[in-house]
Amino acid sequence: MDIETTGDAVRFRESAGAVLRQDPLRHTVIATTINNIASGLDSPPVPPVFVTARGADATGIAMRAGHRDIYLGALSPDVIAAVADTFATTSPEAGGVEGPTAVAEAFAERWCTVLGGDPVPAFATTLYRLGDLVAPTVPGTARQATEADLDLCMSWMTAMRVETGIPAGAPSEEALRKRIRAGSWWLWEDGGEPVSLVARQLPSFGWSRIGPVFTPPAARGKGYASALTAHVSQVIRDESVEVCLFADTGNELTNRLYRGLGFVPVDNYAAFRFVHPSGEAPLDSSR
Repeated sequence: MDIETTGDAVRFRESAGAVLRQDPLRHTVIATTINNIASGLDSPPVPPVFVTARGADATGIAMRAGHRDIYLGALSPDVIAAVADTFATTSPEAGGVEGPTAVAEAFAERWCTVLGGDPVPAFATTLYRLGDLVAPTVPGTARQATEADLDLCMSWMTAMRVETGIPAGAPSEEALRKRIRAGSWWLWEDGGEPVSLVARQLPSFGWSRIGPVFTPPAARGKGYASALTAHVSQVIRDESVEVCLFADTGNELTNRLYRGLGFVPVDNYAAFRFVHPSGEAPLDSSR
């Protein structure tokens, strides 16, 4: 067993390159995070922790970026305990873990065995890849967000986080400004008014992930999010890049929406909170 840790995104991208090239889809979050940090699009408030674990049969990768939860790649069973032990040493204040369901569950159990407490299920998501795109016809038009939309985008991200209870890792104002300048955030307008938001990640290892997606309550039920997701998906496809996204597994409407657009389920992911033995709040609930 060989465990390597680093806070250097460029170095980690080199050491994890084989894993990312072999299965870029299931590692889309890690791949995107590496590229965002390496390019300066993101600047975590504290140094990230990147882990490469080389087991007998496979190499696995994991990370913790800033104050966010630990995020796991598709780790093989023989390295999960060692990776959990490593993060328990480097990041004992972490508030939770997210990753492929079975991997995250095993990691959370090991973590709590080492540091105490209980793993509490937080949320579950489904990873989708785009097959044949089916674009709906909906009133309105898509446009890229501009810096004039910064306050609107920030307020919608706050509303999304409060409504869903899922820590969405919303970017800071400066990080969002950089994303808007990069042309990564889109708005759907109807009657000249913004009614829905869809963002995309910059391409990484041949894939671009859509998200976040948000429509304020008053504008829901009219197909705006579907139309804008389809539009942004086509923009990505026109770049000869594949498209993926995550959806809340328990939200039947959202999953039906994405399947109707041509998205195909790939894998299930889960997040767990680490709760003190006393039953107090997680050690660190920020993302």
